[in-house]
Amino acid sequence: MDITPEPVSAKTRDLVIKGFAALERGNLDYSIDMLTAAIAQEPGCLQTRKYLRAAQIKKFHAAPSNHLVNTISLLPQVAQVFFLLQSKKGEEALTIAEKLLRKDPLNMTFIKLFGQAAELAGAPEIAILTLAQVREFYPADYPLLTWLGELYLKTNQPRQARELFELLAVAKPSDMKILKDLKDATALDSMSKDGWASGGAEKDAYRKIMRDAGKSVILEQGDKVIKTEQDVTALIADTLQKITKEPANINYRRHLANLYQSIQEFDKGVAALEDAQTAASGRDPQVDAAIASMKLAHLEHQARQLEAAGNAAGAEAKRGEMTAFQYENLRERVTRYPNDLSLRFDFGIALFTRQEINEAIQQFQMAQRSPSERVRALYYIGQCFMLKKQYDMAAEQYSKAISEIQGMPDLKKDIIYDLGQLYELMGDKVRALEQYKIVYQVDFGYKDVARKIDQGYAS
Repeated sequence: MDITPEPVSAKTRDLVIKGFAALERGNLDYSIDMLTAAIAQEPGCLQTRKYLRAAQIKKFHAAPSNHLVNTISLLPQVAQVFFLLQSKKGEEALTIAEKLLRKDPLNMTFIKLFGQAAELAGAPEIAILTLAQVREFYPADYPLLTWLGELYLKTNQPRQARELFELLAVAKPSDMKILKDLKDATALDSMSKDGWASGGAEKDAYRKIMRDAGKSVILEQGDKVIKTEQDVTALIADTLQKITKEPANINYRRHLANLYQSIQEFDKGVAALEDAQTAASGRDPQVDAAIASMKLAHLEHQARQLEAAGNAAGAEAKRGEMTAFQYENLRERVTRYPNDLSLRFDFGIALFTRQEINEAIQQFQMAQRSPSERVRALYYIGQCFMLKKQYDMAAEQYSKAISEIQGMPDLKKDIIYDLGQLYELMGDKVRALEQYKIVYQVDFGYKDVARKIDQGYAS
């Protein structure tokens, strides 16, 4: 795989520009679609993957979901990546792992599979890019940080490696491997002018992309790179001064909350957001959503701590608490903001998960009035009708959704495949095969579609 810092072709460059512009506007679904299409054309472009991961993480924070539930629901794809890794098919594994990260970009299982696939594909730079972007959310995940440091060494970036191993050495002073890695990185860094090995213009361009990759897109830190808790503490003090000067500026308070979250000071983050509500002289729906996200992040952090302590039952109970909180919070916010159609869609998902199908249909039917939620709402209405065994109406909803999606993004493949399964349930094998053929011709490796095609032709 050829690694490039920026898009090479004009066509890919146009997709990246559109994707980045949509990211800045907050149109995350469109941004992800454009950047995913760009990755399909030039899988080794670092800039594209950087923007794509930022959009995915931002979307995930807007509507957080349970990592464990996501892993279980996507076990077939997870197993497929494992198989491809065992078969030494790195680039194919990387393609499937990228799809997993689209569903849940902060799922550690998916992140590890993606990194392993990138390394196997001969593209450790791509693994570095993703690990550097997610490390802010796992500042105490020492295996992840060690892996990132080793990748920095592998790609001849001793300064980045040294700085990372210095942090690890402070946290784990008795770990001999970390101390050895620190010694190696320090020696290589001292041998390299400015900490970088000499190289041509192409390597310089690559280094610029890699330095940029460490910037906090999600925490909105501008051009500052957060590397240590001391850095965050300094930024918190700076932000508190700005709030003193401009107490009505909600953005400063939201920024402060994000800083607190980055160092796991969740209660202080929630307090900062509640202060933002007070400063707004009324309730701001975006701040309400941020408070919910912060509380969910706190519960997830507690669950991970319980897992690390070997308390699997406690972690499971904590994640159950997360699910209950998310449902109640969405129900309250839908009542508070009845015209927020995106919120109605999210509440519909929560109801669907709880198997409250009739209530979910009501929320999805209202959500479909939103241009940004219409297709997904139609899809879920179809799924609800399918669960109610109202197959003809489910097929109608699926067909409507398919007709409104341009190209062949993952969502369209999902709906076409489900329509095929629906026709199978209805006993119409011919129409089912027609749907599977559509997916098969654009994505041979999608789920079990190849097997279904083979069975269809055999019969």
